[in-house]
Amino acid sequence: MGLGRNIAELRKQRGFTQEELGARLGVTNQAVSKWENETSLPDVMLLPELADALGVTLNALYGIKEIKPEKVRADDFPKAARESLKKFFVEQAGAIMPGGQELGEHIDLLGCVSDTSGTVFLSRDFSFIENTFGMPGSEAIFEHAELIPILKKLTDRNALRVFAYMYRTTFERKASDPGTESWEWACTYTVPAVAADCGLDEDEVLEAVEKLDSLHLIDFKWFHDGVTEYYFSKDYAQFVLVLFRTLEILFTDSRTYALWRDSSKISDYLFEKLWK
Repeated sequence: MGLGRNIAELRKQRGFTQEELGARLGVTNQAVSKWENETSLPDVMLLPELADALGVTLNALYGIKEIKPEKVRADDFPKAARESLKKFFVEQAGAIMPGGQELGEHIDLLGCVSDTSGTVFLSRDFSFIENTFGMPGSEAIFEHAELIPILKKLTDRNALRVFAYMYRTTFERKASDPGTESWEWACTYTVPAVAADCGLDEDEVLEAVEKLDSLHLIDFKWFHDGVTEYYFSKDYAQFVLVLFRTLEILFTDSRTYALWRDSSKISDYLFEKLWK
């Protein structure tokens, strides 16, 4: 269907006469008639106003079908996002190297490094996109004084032990009652109970919990029947997991990537093994 026929069809759907549509656009009904008969075309500068008057996008005005993104449940979103990113990697590799798409479908470790505009990493368990890698001034993050106390608290063995315990038991409780709404399964912890389960004394647990609280890994605390109860923060826990996933990559001796460098032009390559 041509542009003229689309205009006519959309105009009728909106219940406008040619004269009414022309009045909205500041043109005559004869001009609208010519558009619909395709003896002339609307001025290109008028197209956004025409689409707006007809209540559609410019793509719809031209009869271009818009693919609406599939709605994904929150529980399925991480997997869907990873699959989309992996699909993009595979398509790009296939476009550059014959057979790359078939090969890429069986690779679980993928990466792209640009010396000037960022880096992307994708594995079965963990992915990241870092947009400042290699950019001027990006090294300032390593000298950020306020980050040092955070790292020190996260290297405290007791704090990590308590964090790991809360992390595990919080999600175990959710798994044991999958029908529970998210806001209903906010897990509470007391110092005596954590001390008993973690094999620490109460003073050690209290110190660890206060460190976690200062990092927002405790949502809040409140007094109930004379006992302080702590709520574990699922929202902030994800950032600790990301940090340690990244450290895990550094610890591993070797990694295999489907990787190319397209900014520096120093080298362009795909599917090479990189040894540290």
